[in-house]
Amino acid sequence: EGKTVSVINLALIMAQAGNKVLLVDADLRKPLVHKYYGLPIDPGLTDFVLGNYHWNEVTNTISDIMLGEFGIDDILKTPGMDTLHIVTAGTKPPNPSEILSSTRFRQFLKEASKDYNFIFIDAPPVLPVADASDIATLADGVILVYMVGKIGRGVLKRVKTNLENVDAKLTGVILNKVKSNAGPEYYQYHSYYYYGNEPEVKKDKKIKTSKSHKNKSNKPAHKRKIAGSIMLVILLSVGLLGFFWQDMGFTIPDWLASYKNFFHFN
Repeated sequence: EGKTVSVINLALIMAQAGNKVLLVDADLRKPLVHKYYGLPIDPGLTDFVLGNYHWNEVTNTISDIMLGEFGIDDILKTPGMDTLHIVTAGTKPPNPSEILSSTRFRQFLKEASKDYNFIFIDAPPVLPVADASDIATLADGVILVYMVGKIGRGVLKRVKTNLENVDAKLTGVILNKVKSNAGPEYYQYHSYYYYGNEPEVKKDKKIKTSKSHKNKSNKPAHKRKIAGSIMLVILLSVGLLGFFWQDMGFTIPDWLASYKNFFHFN
């Protein structure tokens, strides 16, 4: 429903702003980041947690991306790729929750935060499984992503309450597929969609650079660099009408406000 594309683009924008960025696929039940970059799924996060690799050995750089399906021409057309590193999900574990709640996972984030300005984590949906809530406590900020017009106001409030109960720091909301004619419809929550067939990612489908940020790679980094920040992006596997989120206490951080037009923040 757009969470993976959202976190990929957000990570790329921050890399284009001059930051050193690490993108981590922690959606171990349904990983997709590797598909968008044409990378092998393993070795990755789970392989480090299981003790088979050092975290540097599971980190993909621009050289690894060039060897995949993301051709050199596409890399040259996409500023920021040289400062964007990627950790794929890795070998599928029998129990993803144990991986994400492990001491090794915390160690991974602690060590990686010394080398990067931002770490973006693509997490599982927050309601169907407990994984997202578990790792939300490790992040400096949580951004909720949802598709507009799919669920009622109460579901988003419940998600907000659940995250606050574990002391997660709610940073803001990314609205996906906003339509000007969206009405206040309410739909039943269907968590089973998340576990359905994995959508196909076409090999020739490359990540597009926003026109408004296309030439910003040579500009100075944003004044407010946060060394070692960990941003966690969590998806509600269904959406809500966008005009509700401001009434429930969500705010846009200063460092992200300059990108609000790209993400359709209100």
